[in-house]
Amino acid sequence: MGSFHFCLLPPGGANPQGQEQQPNQKQVIQQQYVTFRPQSHAYNSPVLKQGILGNFEPKEPEPPGVPNGPGEGAKPFVLGPEYKDSIQASIKEFGFNMVASDMISLDRTISDIRHEECKYWHYDDRLLTSSVIIVFHNEGWSTLMRTVHSVIKRTPRRYLAEIVLIDDFSNKVHLKERLEEYIKQWNGLVKLFRNDKREGLIQARSIGAKKATIGQVLIYLDAHCEVGINWYAPLIGPISKDRYAHFLTASLE
Repeated sequence: MGSFHFCLLPPGGANPQGQEQQPNQKQVIQQQYVTFRPQSHAYNSPVLKQGILGNFEPKEPEPPGVPNGPGEGAKPFVLGPEYKDSIQASIKEFGFNMVASDMISLDRTISDIRHEECKYWHYDDRLLTSSVIIVFHNEGWSTLMRTVHSVIKRTPRRYLAEIVLIDDFSNKVHLKERLEEYIKQWNGLVKLFRNDKREGLIQARSIGAKKATIGQVLIYLDAHCEVGINWYAPLIGPISKDRYAHFLTASLE
């Protein structure tokens, strides 16, 4: 399971004009209150139309990553006893079963765990755009890339401004040149920045906020999660209508 968090970018920037020294946190917050205009973005409330599929719902089922492959549809994938030693080694190294993860397609389908009513909500398409920030440190290859793949696969492209990867001083070989080459397939949509020292999750996320320069909203994802079907509109819709919106976040696969 994973989690996500979001925050909003002030449209005018955080630094007070004419301020030569670095502003402290209080000054930044005060400036954000000045520059935020909660209702400046025209946006209509979502509408429930029973029996009419929502306008952001996929019209066709997702194609499987590998037809009938391991983990498709989020079905349990259990390895035999011959993998016991390698599984234990991967759990010790990564914290979970990377052996099984590496056998599952990066584009696998997942189960739709939403309430049935969720499929019939219609959202104003004037949604804010987002920069998705993912911080990782020595993350396993398949879990990290499956996170990226799921965001690209299940987010309408017009709203996905960028995916910002923050490498918090990893030393795994697969996170070096291999990663740099792999993300080139997305032609700049996925960006990689590396910390010069270990910063920790919170500071690394703050660095990600500085590196993200395009999206109107910042969304923070764990490095080992998968976003669900039609995840974007229900999350960003309330924020698009009111930048002070508060709501509970759902779990991700």
